[in-house]
Amino acid sequence: MARGAWLGYDGVARPRTRSDAELLDLTEAVIAGGGLRHILIGGDLAWRSRDIAYGGMPGLAYLGTRYLPALRARIGSASADTIVRESAARFLTWTPDRPGS
Repeated sequence: MARGAWLGYDGVARPRTRSDAELLDLTEAVIAGGGLRHILIGGDLAWRSRDIAYGGMPGLAYLGTRYLPALRARIGSASADTIVRESAARFLTWTPDRPGS
């Protein structure tokens, strides 16, 4: 991360991969190591069978309704906002011409 790498957790809402508690622990450890501005999170819910509208669980709303409140409680609202707003925006607008962004 010190060299510009990003760490993405896309297993949120997939408890068989990693539980929320594990992901929260990992996120907190990365933040303690100075990596706050290089964390990305997502749900990786591309299959319609995982969407509530098609009878799946936990659905696309899981990230916002269940995981983000737990993340905010664990690391604080300011740090959670850095991850879901600032870091995501920087990642999505990144170009190779801006090293270290």
